[in-house]
Amino acid sequence: MVDLFGDPQPAPDMSYDNDMIDDAQSATPIEDIEDLTPRTNSKLIGHKDIEKDLIERIETNRMPHALILHGPKGIGKSTLAFRLARFLFDKTDNSGGLFDDGASDLPADSLAVDEKARAHRLVASGGHPDLLTIECAVDEKKGTKKASLDVEQIRKIAPFMRMKSNSPDGWRIVIVDDADTMTLNAQNSLLKILEEPPKQALLILITHRIGAMIPTTRSRCQSIAMAPLRTDETKSVISLLNLDHTANDEELFIDYCEGAPGLFANIIETAATECVQDFLDTLSLLPNLDPKMTHRFAESYGGYGKDKSFDLLQAYIKWILRTMVKCKVRNEKLPFLIAQHDGLQSLYKKHDHLELLKLHDKIDQLAKNAQIKALDKRNTLLKLFFLLQQ
Repeated sequence: MVDLFGDPQPAPDMSYDNDMIDDAQSATPIEDIEDLTPRTNSKLIGHKDIEKDLIERIETNRMPHALILHGPKGIGKSTLAFRLARFLFDKTDNSGGLFDDGASDLPADSLAVDEKARAHRLVASGGHPDLLTIECAVDEKKGTKKASLDVEQIRKIAPFMRMKSNSPDGWRIVIVDDADTMTLNAQNSLLKILEEPPKQALLILITHRIGAMIPTTRSRCQSIAMAPLRTDETKSVISLLNLDHTANDEELFIDYCEGAPGLFANIIETAATECVQDFLDTLSLLPNLDPKMTHRFAESYGGYGKDKSFDLLQAYIKWILRTMVKCKVRNEKLPFLIAQHDGLQSLYKKHDHLELLKLHDKIDQLAKNAQIKALDKRNTLLKLFFLLQQ
C-alpha cells in the first residue's frame, strides 16, 4: 500500500485486497471531473503507429521495463502514458493475468479503455494504488511549478515499483512528467531500479528534451519518438479541450503551435492573446511604423504585470522570423497569416534569409537581456520595433 504521496507503507498482508474493487465504485465519475487532463482524457488523436506498436509489444510479452516518450511539448506524450497505464491495469482487471486467454478482446490498434471501467475511473481520480505520478512540485512561495525534479521525488520510485501489485499478476506503473528536468543526482538514483527492474513494473519517463537525459539512463530505457500532430489533428484536439477561444485565436496560433495543441491551450489560458493581434496591427505599417502606435503598444504590454504578454510576443515574432527563413531556404509558401499581412510581407521581401536570421538572433538577445537584467520591457519593445523597421 502507499500513502497519498506515493510513499510505501508497511502492511502485514501484501496480497490482493478485495476492498479495492469496492473502492472503484466510489471513484470520482469522469463526468464530475471538470478539466480534461492527460489523466482523465480517454481519447488519443494521432500517434496511431506508436499505439499499434505498444499493443504488439503487450500481446507478444515484449513490454520493456522502462520507456522514454520524447518529443515537443504539448503533443500528447502524457496522454499516451496514462492511456497505456489504464490499458495495462484494465487487462489485469479483466483476466487472471495480463496474457490470460480469458481477457476481453480489444481492437488491435487501440489502447482505449471504457470510461466506466474500474481502471479508467481510478486513474482519472488519482486513486489507483498501483500508479505513481511524479511531476515538478509547486513552489509554495511563488505559487508556480519548480523548474526541476529533485532527487527526493525520484527516490520514491524504486520502493514503489518493488512493492507487490494490489491485483493478482498486476502492474506497478510510475509516470514521470518533465523527466528532462531531473537533476544529475536524481537521474543517477534511477539507475539501480533500471538495472534490476522488478517483474510487472513499468517506468514511463516523459521528456521534451531527450538530450537532457544522461546516456546511462537512456541506454537502459526504450525510447519512443513522438512527432507533432497534423493541423487537422491539432484542431481536433483543441475542439476536445473546450477552451474559451475564438476563431481569430485559431487563425493566430494554429501555425505557431506547430502541431502541439497543448501549447495552444497554454496560450489561451494565459489570456495574453490580445497582445499578438495588437502587435500585428501595429506592424501592418511596416516599413514606416507609426511612433504613436509603437509607444502606445509598449505602454500597454511592457509595463508591470505584463510578463506573460511580453514572453508570448517575443516568442511569436521569433517564430515568424524562423518561418520566413525556412520558407526562403526551402522555397516554400508562407503560412496564410504571414502571407496576407502587408507589413510582414514587406519585411519578408526586404531581407534575404541570412539577414532574417541575424534579425532573429538580435531580437532573441534583446529579450534575454530584458529578462536577465530586469530591464524596462517598454524600452525593449520599442527597440524591437526599431530593429524590425531597419
